[in-house]
Amino acid sequence: RRRVLQHIWVSVLASSMAVAILGFFIYHYALGSIFGSVIWTPWYGIVLVSLGLMAFIVACFNSSLAVFLFYCFEEFVNILWFAQEAWVSFFHRLDIYTHFPFLVVIAVLTAICLVCLNHRFRSMRFRLVVGVALIILIFVSVSKQPWFKLENQDGFTRFDILHVGQGDACVIRVLGGKTILIDTGPNEDLLRSWLKAHGIKKLDALVITHGDQDHIGGAEGVLRDFEVKELWLSRLDFSVPTKNLSLMAVKKGVSVKWKDASQDKFHVKDFEMKVLYPLANQRFVSKLNDSSLVLWVKAHGFQGLFMGDLTKRGEAILSAKTLPIQGLDFLKVGHHGSKTSSSLGFLKWSKPKYALISAGWGNSFGHPAKSVLYRLLLHRIRIFRTDTLGQISLIAKPDELNVNTFYAAQ
Repeated sequence: RRRVLQHIWVSVLASSMAVAILGFFIYHYALGSIFGSVIWTPWYGIVLVSLGLMAFIVACFNSSLAVFLFYCFEEFVNILWFAQEAWVSFFHRLDIYTHFPFLVVIAVLTAICLVCLNHRFRSMRFRLVVGVALIILIFVSVSKQPWFKLENQDGFTRFDILHVGQGDACVIRVLGGKTILIDTGPNEDLLRSWLKAHGIKKLDALVITHGDQDHIGGAEGVLRDFEVKELWLSRLDFSVPTKNLSLMAVKKGVSVKWKDASQDKFHVKDFEMKVLYPLANQRFVSKLNDSSLVLWVKAHGFQGLFMGDLTKRGEAILSAKTLPIQGLDFLKVGHHGSKTSSSLGFLKWSKPKYALISAGWGNSFGHPAKSVLYRLLLHRIRIFRTDTLGQISLIAKPDELNVNTFYAAQ
């Protein structure tokens, strides 16, 4: 009995720590795992280890019996895996989507450490009560959720460049409750958790700049889990992922719009968004990156460009056929800061104040390239990078534009 209570106590403490840490970093915690760890850990830690060890010892003396034991081991693993899948499917409705401030995480972890280290708490029953109370405290804190309500409904527009690793995803929240998502990163997991944690259930526009996996990877999940009003795609993007996404959107009744620079802009109160590239008279591009949608946005008088993965060739076409943008405040740097983008001529044409780079830490592509960082610094452009600063948030108010980053905010 004491060992059972001890096992439950350890599971409760571990789950409490996991809720705080996962809520801080990935905005999601599977509530069923608290009970699951109590149930499944003995099977994996005792039965499977014992069965595997027994099969290994028997193999030294009787190979036929060892084969049978290994077969039993494999079947037992399959049964456990099937049971766990059923468990997860049943309890996924209880999943928590939230974001804990850093101080809450520290408070929870400190409380757990104090309970574990205090010699007066030797009673397992008392530890169990304390652990359950700690979890209840966390859940009550989650239910209040004062820290992730939509902050942008009172006079300003918010741009969140999400830290999705080596990929792109930006959420724009506009006055009046409108929400736009530009690209979805390489997969849906973190993006879905972030959107749900921030109370977003509907997207007025889902914009996919082009069909590369690191931009379109989570799009099908977004269409499946959220209500999407419009899907914007590049008119020059003929890739298979983009085609499949458009077919899925049509089946779900989403309005699919193949965009170029000739079409109307998205306009809500003090926010505007328009496609600058591809140009209306373009018919073909040799590289998928050069089919990228380039978006011009304006909020409360502040302007920005989202470049997708447009290369220097595309930048030259855009800057030659489009009038220079007067007073560009921020540039979402093309192709994660690759050396194939952000030419000196384009930077001279756009003249942004801030450069925003979305890239994964230690990525194999070497993004952002040192040559690009040098060119940005040469033009005295202030650089913000998700690989070093985490999520980048721009808040446009009628009289100022503020830039915050995830790690600096903690």
